[in-house]
Amino acid sequence: MLTFTFGDLRNPFFHQALGHLADVKALPGEVGYNIAKIFKAVADEEKIVQGLFEKAVEPFLEKDKDGKKVQGGKPGEWKVVDGKTEELNELMQKFHESTVTIDRPAVAFEKVAASLTPRDMALLSGLLSEPVGLKAVPAVGQKRR
Repeated sequence: MLTFTFGDLRNPFFHQALGHLADVKALPGEVGYNIAKIFKAVADEEKIVQGLFEKAVEPFLEKDKDGKKVQGGKPGEWKVVDGKTEELNELMQKFHESTVTIDRPAVAFEKVAASLTPRDMALLSGLLSEPVGLKAVPAVGQKRR
């Protein structure tokens, strides 16, 4: 089982890293298959949660006389009803921290490590297994054992 936050699912860099991994051709068949299933499940879950998110924030958005959302200062932004910004921010924080579980096994780190940059590894850590033989590195100022 893989668990992601809604914030992960909305992160364009997460999608970019997952796309890079999904484009790797030189992976064992079972690994590629699992990645393909994860790729589709992530896209499906993101659509569902995005729809729920849009419905949840709708009451906080300013509407014109025709009932349409009023455009904010930047493209893709909407004006918020006066006095509702803090409440909206709290709702958004809860959504970004909420989790989604995907019923797929983790991808074996050793099978894909050569295809990933350290940045991609960080972004995709929720779907990668821990590397075999990984030893904890002491924090700065701590003694090695």
